[in-house]
Amino acid sequence: MRVFGAPSGRAFILFVAFFEPHPPYNGPFNREHPLDAISLDATVDKNFGDEMPLRCRLRQEFYRRQYPIIADYRQIKQRYLGLITEIDRSIGGILAKVDDLGLPDRTITVLTSDHGDMMSAHGLLGKQLMFEQSATVPYLVRMPRASPRRCSQPVSHIDFVPTMLDLLGKPAHAQCAGQSRAALIHGETRSPDLVFLQWSPTKIDLAVKQSILASKQQIENCLAESTRAIVTPDGWKLCLRDRDKNELYNLRDDPDEETNLYYLNSHRDVIAELTKQIRQWQERVRDGVRV
Repeated sequence: MRVFGAPSGRAFILFVAFFEPHPPYNGPFNREHPLDAISLDATVDKNFGDEMPLRCRLRQEFYRRQYPIIADYRQIKQRYLGLITEIDRSIGGILAKVDDLGLPDRTITVLTSDHGDMMSAHGLLGKQLMFEQSATVPYLVRMPRASPRRCSQPVSHIDFVPTMLDLLGKPAHAQCAGQSRAALIHGETRSPDLVFLQWSPTKIDLAVKQSILASKQQIENCLAESTRAIVTPDGWKLCLRDRDKNELYNLRDDPDEETNLYYLNSHRDVIAELTKQIRQWQERVRDGVRV
């Protein structure tokens, strides 16, 4: 890949899409990180109970069959981290070229992703679920002449486009459902907002074959489910589904999302309020899925 400097006074954009890290998790830095230094998630060997959505249990069943030995997850994560190293070094090369061309004082650089990876949490790999490992993504912005700072509050990826347009001095398009977070990037203080997430059904799912957890009809039904979720500034997380069970977690007390509180009848007021917030959001963005 080559990066060319733009002619003086002319704007330019460079978009670099990395395929990695992605199955089969294989690259030039497979052994960059010592295997005995690879730590796995605390939930790697814990099994879901009946209170969990069927699709979660199907995916866990699939990976338990595919990787019956926990050490298998450690080897996969070793290679996964090697792919992260490959990306880091590639980005370092891009930033170095920007600096060499004398462009850092008028160039905004952003690193982000479309999803995370479970990478052993709950005995899972990949994405497709609302757990934090899957739903949380990197979001790094290098601004001209700006000091490093960290934003501790949650931010939605739906705000990415209006934020970038704002940083470039452009108004957000009418179709943008989110809002600019440029003030946070500039170091200003803002009250944290609700973050909304969604999952739409896919035709591809590895968990559909040879399951003993449910009938074929039940499996096909749950694989067609849609999820709408919300995360609050005080750590509540509600996942509502149209064809499967719901989830409620308190991320402050239960950061590993081990205890689904939805069916314990102890947080009815929280569920009611967050359900209202999800449906109000759906109405604002014209989302017709009924969860």
